[in-house]
This record gives sequence, structure tokens and C-alpha cells, in this order.
Amino acid sequence: MGHSCSGNPSDGTQPYEIKENAVDRYPFGSPSGWEDLDLSPTAIRYIDPTPADGATVRNSTIQIKISTSRLADRAFVDFDGEVQSMDYVDGYVFSITLRELAVGEHSYFVYVVDQSGLISKTEARTVIIELAGRPPTVSLSAYATPGYPPLVVTFIADASDPDGEIVEYRWDFDGDGVIDEITMVNTTRHTYETEGTYLAKVTVLDNDGLSGSDTVNINIKKSLIDSDNDGLSDDQEIVIGTDPNNPDTDNDGYTDFEEVGSDPAHPKDTDGDGIIDALDTDSDNDGIPDSEDPEPYNPTVISIEDLLPDAKLIVGVKTGAIIDLNAIVADQNSYPDAHYEGDWVIWELYANDVPYLDPSRDSEHVGDDWPETVILKFAINGSGDFYV
Repeated sequence: MGHSCSGNPSDGTQPYEIKENAVDRYPFGSPSGWEDLDLSPTAIRYIDPTPADGATVRNSTIQIKISTSRLADRAFVDFDGEVQSMDYVDGYVFSITLRELAVGEHSYFVYVVDQSGLISKTEARTVIIELAGRPPTVSLSAYATPGYPPLVVTFIADASDPDGEIVEYRWDFDGDGVIDEITMVNTTRHTYETEGTYLAKVTVLDNDGLSGSDTVNINIKKSLIDSDNDGLSDDQEIVIGTDPNNPDTDNDGYTDFEEVGSDPAHPKDTDGDGIIDALDTDSDNDGIPDSEDPEPYNPTVISIEDLLPDAKLIVGVKTGAIIDLNAIVADQNSYPDAHYEGDWVIWELYANDVPYLDPSRDSEHVGDDWPETVILKFAINGSGDFYV
């Protein structure tokens, strides 16, 4: 057990009036010991213990302060039979702080020696020391973030105290060290008006005056601006290279939003040529411009060069397979003839000089007015075995 000087008692303490039965004593070390004398020593006007007489505290440190009626020479405290000198504050005030006190009940007396060497003594007082209090813990959560201003954020502080209760929540919404709000409940709301990143903090206090804190980052983005109303913000379009003032940057009939996809941070590039679809006029690199291609992201194309009169495309599908075949010749939907050949269903598609292939005919031949090269595009969807 040690001691140190403290000029003032802890906040909240009250003076303790000394009763009139203080006795006169010889100075310490007198041959006659502690015999009563008919003298009038310096009186102890009050003793200001922290905590008060008989209190129970969860702390191993207490402070004792006394004030005398006249100038005193020395002051002592007898704590559990161990006498210690009190620290001189001024001529009328002495103080001592006792630390690292053991758990349990303690008793103490205070003695004052005046200029004449006479002693004044207080009555016995007690204090009960329990285990020091443990601080509370807290976990802070924020909802409705990230977002754009003005953004309302709801905060929830999940707090607990191992040996007491939470009595106060102190909120600092922007991390500047200033308490913006104090509540008795664990939730509150705050509106962020401007963009930026904020470090919100909550500090909880328990009934012992101990505290715990936690923080959470709040990210307020710039206000969303979409000048061309294509579904992509101007900031996003600047990053990926599209025109924020043109909803169809490559003028292929498909909006930038359609061609970029749902993740602007990773815009689509169907043919992997390093040019994103929103800037590529032939996204699937099939030789057909996206503006003319009914399936601009499907590169399945067959070219038939130097057509012979009987040029044809045969697609075979094994019996039992479920297949949907769609073929296009010269930008016209065509419906090929079908017949069976062994275990296979066969479609024979002939290039010809009419807009639609007639499935009622056995065959269709290329007309003399067809160009030298015809592009035939088809799509097969389903499951099963097939060949082309």
C-alpha cells in the first residue's frame, strides 16, 4: 500500500463532521505514550473521505482529505494499524491517496499534530473494498450505407457490461472528437448531407463510470448524375470510356447500359478483343455489324462462298433430342424442310432467290441473282446430339 498527494477530493464527496470527543495526546514518541491531557489541541474541522464512511466500492484506491481549525504541523492516517504521513497541501489542509488496497473491510483513524506538538484524533471509520469494476463492451453497426447524400443512416450499438449496466450512449457521427448526441438507448439516426468518408463512433458508459467504444466507416458518395438517362452514371461512363451525353455511344441500336452489363466495373467484351461491347460495332466479331445483327453477341456464323446451284446446309439431330433450329438467310427468317434418315432427323436448307424457304418443297436452289457470297446464320438450342 502506497500513497501520493492530491490537492482536491474526488468530485461528489461531502464534508464529514468530526464529533467533539477528540482527545488530547502527547506528541508521538512521548515517554508517557497516549495518555489523556487537559489541553486544547488543534481541532480537525472535517474529514473528507472518498468514499464516505462505511461505503462499499469496487475500486482499490481511496482519497482522504482533512482540514484543521488552525495551522497544523503534521497529519497522519492510521490505516489498518499502519501509520502513514499525510501530504501537506497548505497550512490547514492535508491529503493522502491510498492505492492498491486489498479486498475486504478496512478501518482507519486520522491524527493531527499542531504547532505545540499536541494531537487531535478522529473516530474510527471503515471502508469496504470489492473487486474493481470491469468496463463495458460495444459493437457498432450502421445501415443504409454506402449511398448518396442526403443519406439517413441508422446506428445500432450492441453493448453489454459484465458487472453492471449501461447508462449512457455518446455519439460522434463524423469522428471529430465532439459528442454530437447523448442517448439512453442503443440506437439513433443521423443524416449526412455531403459526400465523404466519416468515422462514426459510439462511447458507452456503465454505472461505475467506466466506458467502452467502437467505430464504423460511413461512405457517402457523390450525387448520382446520369445526363443521357441510359442507366449509367456520368462518373461510370467516364471511367469505362463511353459518352455520358450519348445513350448509345457506338450507334448500334443498343444502349450503353445494355452493352455494359450489370457490373460497370467489369463491362462486357463478348469477343475478347479489348474493346468493350458498348464501343465495339461488331461485338461478337462475326462480320455482321451489331446494327444489322439480330444476335450481336452470338458469333455462330457459316459463310458459303462460290455457291454452287445445289449448295445446301444439312443439320442432323439424333432421335430423342430436343432441338430448336432457327436459320437466317439474307436477313430473312427461314424455316428449313425436315425429314428422317435412319436414326437422325435431317434438315436440308438451300440458299435460293426467294425471301423465305418453302418447307413444302423438296429442295430450293440458288438463283442466278444471288451475290457471290451468302452468309447463313443459324442458332441451335436444346439438348442432345447433332451435327452440321
